Amino acid sequence: MLKKALLICLLFVQGCSVYMAADGTKEPQVSNFKDGMSRFQVESILGAPVSYKKLANNQSQAIYKFEVGNEPDSGRAALWLAADIFTLFIAEFFTTPYEMSKGETKRLTVIYNDDDIVTSLEI
Repeated sequence: MLKKALLICLLFVQGCSVYMAADGTKEPQVSNFKDGMSRFQVESILGAPVSYKKLANNQSQAIYKFEVGNEPDSGRAALWLAADIFTLFIAEFFTTPYEMSKGETKRLTVIYNDDDIVTSLEI
């Protein structure tokens, strides 16, 4: 029974770390963001905000979330694939948690004027 359970677990996790290493999330260059950018420019890089509200003085606040430290890496994916093949997927018990722990979510708070132009940025 234990062997069957182990086999089922191995079938479910096989290749997960390989996919996660190859997929990743490209880090946005938030250092290039500056006052005077349009809302369209910001959202074309970061996507839709997770929060948006109107403020006083015809301003609005948008909060964006993005991930850093989890760029796609084909070399790491190839290494995990070789480890999977060499260990008959036992390496997944170590490589998948490693891949799951990579990356950090950051927040960017942007204040827009009434023309949807950035007046303030805060990471």
